[in-house]
Amino acid sequence: MADRITVSTEFYYNHAGYDPNIFSGGLIDYQEIIQKLLVKRYPLETILSLYEPNSYSKYYAMLSTSISRFILNDMSFSCSAVGNLNQRCAMLTGGVTYTTLHDFTLSANLNGFVGKKNTEYTFTDQGLSLQVRMGLVF
Repeated sequence: MADRITVSTEFYYNHAGYDPNIFSGGLIDYQEIIQKLLVKRYPLETILSLYEPNSYSKYYAMLSTSISRFILNDMSFSCSAVGNLNQRCAMLTGGVTYTTLHDFTLSANLNGFVGKKNTEYTFTDQGLSLQVRMGLVF
């Protein structure tokens, strides 16, 4: 059992980060910028490049846990929390990954975004998201 469970934590200090909340009338109003870019019909890649997650505030923390051989030998379960300490918001993630002997991977993750309105993880007004991924290594 000891080799199946992994717990890790990280702290990140971003010296170039902002103290004010740039998502709620601080230095940058992203919703206004995105609306202007959509009106001008810029590609989605240009719009998405304006925001780099976990890179705007000064202080972040992360806690992650994973359990290998979860239910099946080839399946793992993981959950994590990434928090923007300045804005008191977080992204919580839980999911499972299945990997076959032939390096085919299938995973599903459920992400929850918590915190006050207009923070780094809540500015899109999206409470939950589901990610499903498939991959093949060759």
